Amino acid sequence: MNAGQVGMTPAVARLLAALNEFREAPDDGEPLAKRFKVRTMKLNHRPSDLGPADVRRIRREVLRVSPRIFAGLLGVNPDTVRAWEQGPR
Repeated sequence: MNAGQVGMTPAVARLLAALNEFREAPDDGEPLAKRFKVRTMKLNHRPSDLGPADVRRIRREVLRVSPRIFAGLLGVNPDTVRAWEQGPR
């Protein structure tokens, strides 16, 4: 994935590259703490409920990525993203 993709900003391209590197790191067998700066913190935050319009807005306007790329970022099937964006039927 590169910044030349339609609708992808350079910041999103860098984020995707970093997430892909992190996702592939365990396959190398090297401990994550040797390869990345690792910090641990406790958060007392309950995730908010997102509706279909929220998911669609985040994907389209905030991240500016396709459903396929968004699904890859989250590690889910593109059909799952489609279902989230359409809401209950």
